[in-house]
Amino acid sequence: MIVAACPAIAADMDGPIIAGSPVFSYDNAADTTDMLEPSGSGFSGYVEGSFSKAFDTPYDVDGRAWALRGSINIEGPSGLNVQFDGGYARTTVEDVSVNQLVGAGHTYYRDREFAIGGFVQASSIGADYLGYSLDGTIKDYLGGVEGAWFMDQATVYGRAGYGQAKWEGYSADHAVGAIGARLYATDNFRFDVEGAINRLSHADLKLDTRSATFSINCERNEHPTF
Repeated sequence: MIVAACPAIAADMDGPIIAGSPVFSYDNAADTTDMLEPSGSGFSGYVEGSFSKAFDTPYDVDGRAWALRGSINIEGPSGLNVQFDGGYARTTVEDVSVNQLVGAGHTYYRDREFAIGGFVQASSIGADYLGYSLDGTIKDYLGGVEGAWFMDQATVYGRAGYGQAKWEGYSADHAVGAIGARLYATDNFRFDVEGAINRLSHADLKLDTRSATFSINCERNEHPTF
């Protein structure tokens, strides 16, 4: 049985969601929003799409992918927040397509020094060939905790979750953990680093997927950071 682990979607704890802020992605990338001062109450969110196509591939293999995703954050009184995320992606190589559907909900508390909360997530991955389903659909369910600590020039965050992945009558325990940091050189220049692990366990079999992400962000920011 081959199971593809789905990364846990991170809440936008360290900044209200604004247009263009990727709360989650399919390659484990973290959100890239600077921490802005909470407004006290209100709604924020975004919807975005992407498309890519392979050119000049060996044997002229045709490959393309597109994705649509969005999120809404509801900021209530006293630092309480509720966030909902959803996304769909489709990758096609020749006549084989892989579809991924992800949804998550978060509840968390945030103030000027820290944020803490919990999340639940459901996702599915399925493939088809000329309209016919291949090997069923992998379904993955996760729940866990997440948090962030805000300092003058850095934000440290982490999340941990546990659940199950199911496929054609089989099931495997799924544990996920991630820790990362955002280091602010200036208000508009930031270094991001994150390490994550997904572990699938079935009987005596264990499959670990590890990832490391490093990015440099430079953007114009007219809001103060803390």
